[in-house]
Amino acid sequence: MARYTKFVNGRVFRDNELTINDEVWVDCQRGQIITPTINYPPPEVIEIVDLQGKIISPGFIDVQLNGAFGFDFSGLDPNMPVAEFEKGLHETNRRLIATGTTSYLPTMTSQLESVYHKIVPLLRPTGASRDPLLGAESLGTHLEGPFFAHTRTGCHSREAIFPLKNQTSPELVKKVYGEKNLQSYVKMVTLAPDRDDALDAIRELSQMGIIASIGHTAATYQQAQAGITAGAGFITHLFNAMNSMHHREPGPFGLISPPKNQVLANRPDLLDGGRPYYGLIADGIHIHPTSIRLAWNVHPQGLVLVTDAVMLMGCPDGLHNWTNGQKIVKKGALLQLEGQDTIAGSATPIIDCINNFLSWTGASVHAALQTVTTNPAAALGMAGKKGTLTAGADGDFVILEESTTESGQPLLKIDEVWKFGQRIIFATTGSLIYGYDSGIISTTLGQSSFPSYFHKPSDNLIGAIVSTYSGGQGIGNLLGGWLGDSLGRKKTIWLASTLALIGAILQTAAVNIVMFLVGRILAGFAIGLVYAVSSIYNAEIAPPKIRGVIVGLQTQLISLGYALANWVGVFGSFAAGNAAWRIPLGIQCVPALILILGLFWLPESPRWLIQKEKYDQARVVLERLHSEIGDADTGFYHREFEQIKQQIDFEREVTIKSWWVLFTKASNRRRLLLGIGLQVFLQTTGVNVVNYYQTTLFSDVGITGRNVLWVSAGYGMMGPIGNAICLSYIDKVGRKLPLAWTSVALVIDMTLIMVFSKYFPGSSNRIGQGFTIAWIFSFSFIFSLGYNAIQLVYIAEIFPTALRSRATAICAFMGTGVGLLFNQLSPKAFARIGWKYYAIFVACDIVAAFCFFMFYPETQGKTLEEIAELFGDDLVFTEHIDTHVVPMQKDVSNVKRSSQKLDEREECVEDVSR
Repeated sequence: MARYTKFVNGRVFRDNELTINDEVWVDCQRGQIITPTINYPPPEVIEIVDLQGKIISPGFIDVQLNGAFGFDFSGLDPNMPVAEFEKGLHETNRRLIATGTTSYLPTMTSQLESVYHKIVPLLRPTGASRDPLLGAESLGTHLEGPFFAHTRTGCHSREAIFPLKNQTSPELVKKVYGEKNLQSYVKMVTLAPDRDDALDAIRELSQMGIIASIGHTAATYQQAQAGITAGAGFITHLFNAMNSMHHREPGPFGLISPPKNQVLANRPDLLDGGRPYYGLIADGIHIHPTSIRLAWNVHPQGLVLVTDAVMLMGCPDGLHNWTNGQKIVKKGALLQLEGQDTIAGSATPIIDCINNFLSWTGASVHAALQTVTTNPAAALGMAGKKGTLTAGADGDFVILEESTTESGQPLLKIDEVWKFGQRIIFATTGSLIYGYDSGIISTTLGQSSFPSYFHKPSDNLIGAIVSTYSGGQGIGNLLGGWLGDSLGRKKTIWLASTLALIGAILQTAAVNIVMFLVGRILAGFAIGLVYAVSSIYNAEIAPPKIRGVIVGLQTQLISLGYALANWVGVFGSFAAGNAAWRIPLGIQCVPALILILGLFWLPESPRWLIQKEKYDQARVVLERLHSEIGDADTGFYHREFEQIKQQIDFEREVTIKSWWVLFTKASNRRRLLLGIGLQVFLQTTGVNVVNYYQTTLFSDVGITGRNVLWVSAGYGMMGPIGNAICLSYIDKVGRKLPLAWTSVALVIDMTLIMVFSKYFPGSSNRIGQGFTIAWIFSFSFIFSLGYNAIQLVYIAEIFPTALRSRATAICAFMGTGVGLLFNQLSPKAFARIGWKYYAIFVACDIVAAFCFFMFYPETQGKTLEEIAELFGDDLVFTEHIDTHVVPMQKDVSNVKRSSQKLDEREECVEDVSR
């Protein structure tokens, strides 16, 4: 990852203007916006990002957010452990940032004193760590209530409001909230200025550096103005829960009109000498669009769009539990108490509020963005640090795509979100290296300049060119398991990509066959590491429902790597002399470099982190990777963490005290036999023989010259097509049956290749030659349709976490060893027995089909820990992770399986009381 990122060719929202073709510079290490000078930053540490006309805006700031995705910021049930509340909060922050909200005030509704004392410290500001993986940043708590007018409580808890009567003395405010909380964790307090002693409380809060906000009030204009004079600087959700504007009594709305005199010129936190900032809920329910347009036209510089979202934002429609036994009916953005017309908060994300504002007011895009960036930052006293793209500000920003609605209004869509100068992204690039590095040798051997340069190597030497790569790969496979467990999955992949880069350079620059072979061995070793570890990595970070697709993407990129190698070989053939094979070999460096750089954004495997007892890091990674907007089950990631941890602890303490148990325990021996068998069956399909020697096969049936490379390029496209189809069903149909039926299909196809290779090589029968080529093409398609992706997925799934890395390495090593044998023998076998050589693969495919049907269990849809049960292992969880997993009491001295089941719970929200 580059130290600095330069964004160009975009529309930049800065200084309340949207400038065209402007630039934004970010120091990614410090997480700040910078201004470049002539010699700073140095060019070699700059990454340039072309925005292609997209908008780059400061990250959105929401000053009133009560909860989201099923999590309530006020919802610490007396029976809920604090650690569980914190997990839910962290999860919400990581999901919230995807909505464009990079900073916010977690807002607590009216609560009892004891609840404030417990929760407020948990909602403390989080920016000090400057960790982008933490997600949306808390800027401090917004305490909305309980000091309200009794006639303007809205859906707030009256049990928290009424016992306070009408008292609002500074001493009472400090007692209810906790003086330490006010001093350290609170940013804003909403209260009614018409309560007894409220003005004294406002003065005290202002002196403490807390923003006093007017809201939930029956105040007249004069009473509201007195609140501003006392020190209030904000109005909470203008129009809602306050007196309506009247031509004789404007109420709080009158505060946003231009002042008659500059009576508060000494208040830099106010605008125009006395006008406060004010929040508006633009969800289309709380306020009529005309009222929003009216307020904006009166005081645009003070308008702050807020969501006022509650925990049901991101949850499905229906009936949900609320406080004190009440229920809320959710219909789209509308939330109402069951059986009442009372609005119970909002469920609209901030990007929708922005688009509503654009539609209702006719405002420009930059004016709309001002309401969620510049204005809230200024209202919070954070101008220059948040809500801006000027130098010195935090590197929090969103990249937006703009389109136009049918009515001609602008419509914004979030494309990327950056926090502290970093963007979060997902990894299978190592497989592209594997596919390209493995496939490029085929077209290299097909270039006439290659054998000429190396003095026409013999069949044995050609076999060595192919097999030394496989030999290095085998060693890499074996060491990959140990390195993956010792260094971690991420560092091992980084090491492999670095070695692949060095190997590619040696091959490209080779001046003799020894140098070339050293490069091949080194590249093979690197790819062995990638192959052994990347499938484990992808399996360990993917959710169960899509694990097959995620791990299968590895084989898709391998297929694309082979295809890319073939096409590069074709176009490389137009180059003169040795450039025809050096250029394609040099391109191996590209995916290696991509992976080296991309790994800076990728997390470590959460299962490896848990195995190494790095629990906090594991929680961060799990919640970051698996969060999806709209996923209502807020406990999913906590339960997943507990399931992984308890299973790993169980395996470590009871069953896997040494990795030698892989050979001594019956269930593990079965796993190992299945894994090795699958890798051996892969090699005995003949896939690598066909891949590596395809150009020779095409030459045997009459394809000559550059046409061999064109046909080879076409052949290379079969793999990605078949693999793409496989990925579409792998998590629906399963693993076992596709493997079995693919083997049956390969028996038929390889038999046809064998028959046609007997009768049509050297023949003038163009139809026969064409069918021979067709069967070779269909072989690649069939193999990829059911075998290519599934074998990696299956092996990565079946082993326990403590053994997974090394066991997968052993399986890959055994498979590579068999592949090495075929690669070395194939040139001689084709020379001596010709078409009969295919009979070996036909026989092996028959055996493979039988074994898949009879001995391989189905693993589709289960978590990695639940798959252990298929092999007779003990579990510490018995419920599927997607259906509320229940931890059993852990007693490693007397392991018993629990059959306890969870009672059905609300899909999205726990029943909590405030």
